[in-house]
Amino acid sequence: MEVVARRARLDPGRARYDWLGTGIYFWEEDPILALRWARHAARKRPDLIKTPAVVGAIIEMKDCLNLVQTGTSRILQAAYLDLVQEVERAGGQMPINETEERRFLDHAVFETLHELRRAEGLRPFPSVRALFQSGEAIFPGSGIRKWDHIQICVRDFGIIRGWFLAEP
Repeated sequence: MEVVARRARLDPGRARYDWLGTGIYFWEEDPILALRWARHAARKRPDLIKTPAVVGAIIEMKDCLNLVQTGTSRILQAAYLDLVQEVERAGGQMPINETEERRFLDHAVFETLHELRRAEGLRPFPSVRALFQSGEAIFPGSGIRKWDHIQICVRDFGIIRGWFLAEP
């Protein structure tokens, strides 16, 4: 693996629908789901992914926006309200989350949050950690879904201390 050997770098996702904003995405402690996604992506883009694999990273989570921690969501609420004002001022339309995987609104809110921090002279969060709810309920009425997992979006690649090949 070129990334593990440090002969290549992963490119950050720049799609306007990546829900936590621009960055490199990781599944926290879930190499099985990561490999499932890699195989799915390889079927969709065989020109890009020849051999699906799971690369793990040692990530320094200092100063992470940890949305699994109580109270941190209020930061995002403030960014959302700022985005609403900006869109109204410009006479535009708010982005919307189209599907579970195409979250244009979420992306715009996170990018707004980081821009607000820059404008205030603060460093944008180097990473974001959040619960991603996915799939059908595991039983009728459950709030737990089949593919729920924690995702980490690394925005500052300097916090990645090392790479390894993960075994599912």
